[in-house]
Amino acid sequence: MKHKVLMLACSAMCLSTAAVAAPTAYMSDAAFSAANGATALTLQSFEVAPTVTATSLNFGNVAFNCTGSTYCPGFFGRSTVYATDGIFSVFFATPDSATFTFSSTITSFGVDVVGLGDVGVTNFFINNGSGPLALQSGYSAPGGTVTFAGLTDSAGFTTVTFTGTQRDDGIFFDRLRFGTALAGAVPETSTWAMMISGFGLVGGAMRRRRASAVFA
Repeated sequence: MKHKVLMLACSAMCLSTAAVAAPTAYMSDAAFSAANGATALTLQSFEVAPTVTATSLNFGNVAFNCTGSTYCPGFFGRSTVYATDGIFSVFFATPDSATFTFSSTITSFGVDVVGLGDVGVTNFFINNGSGPLALQSGYSAPGGTVTFAGLTDSAGFTTVTFTGTQRDDGIFFDRLRFGTALAGAVPETSTWAMMISGFGLVGGAMRRRRASAVFA
């Protein structure tokens, strides 16, 4: 019985830890900002000229690159089209993928997305290495429509990759924000409840064990 109690307690605490570290995708700028609280994030608007190769733009603290052979590197780069902050944006086209790579580990990523789904219905995914998360499903919109893509993960990450299912979809990014706002994140209320319950079970088991030793 004691072993079962300890196993249940461990399970509760392990599940609570997993809940804190799970990556979360955001389609709302407001929800992303609320998740990050008052912590200031680094802004990258792609205004400074990058170091350029055929498939990569390096802005110093972040690099942007394409992977594929349909449009990469032909339709890829920095543009004055669909900028949402300043003059420039960066872009790629599906079915190729695009990846942001950061010079240090981050826990929060958010970016404006423009032009998504303007050639047909698409499913759009974000992936920080933990597996793809759906941002949009069955989505289409007129050209120039601004949407948002964000991701938080207290476990930390250095890359964010975007993929879409609609071929020939030119997608533009601007007003990128990133940082470590979730470092040492405070668990949600439900997570705290699970952790406290787990500690209580462990404490109770230890008290019963001591009592058994005294009266044995």
